Amino acid sequence: MRLIDVIRGTHHTLLLLSGMDGSTAPQTWSSEVARIRARYGAAIEPVFVSQGAAHGPPGLPGVALRDLEGVLHRRYGGQAPCLYLIRPDKYIAYRCQPVDFDRLLAYLDRVLVPKAT
Repeated sequence: MRLIDVIRGTHHTLLLLSGMDGSTAPQTWSSEVARIRARYGAAIEPVFVSQGAAHGPPGLPGVALRDLEGVLHRRYGGQAPCLYLIRPDKYIAYRCQPVDFDRLLAYLDRVLVPKAT
């Protein structure tokens, strides 16, 4: 499977990499991603990628993949947990390592319009 096949569509992709140690992401990631999805809806599609056999945190919305050989983690500099926001045209809009959801939300607030409540 190729990443381009996973991120296909007209939405932004929030790519969350677990890091090369193969551990799962912090449990807070599920609630933070849910907060982003509540604010921006389908405009942002989360994709969690774990290295090795680990799985994503329980309740994480979106797609969960495994990078068994660590190829994606090496290519994206994911030695430690990090995130990428990939625009619909497949360019990287934002990168954050270490993961800081407050900074990501501040960026999103500048470039996207929250969904109507």
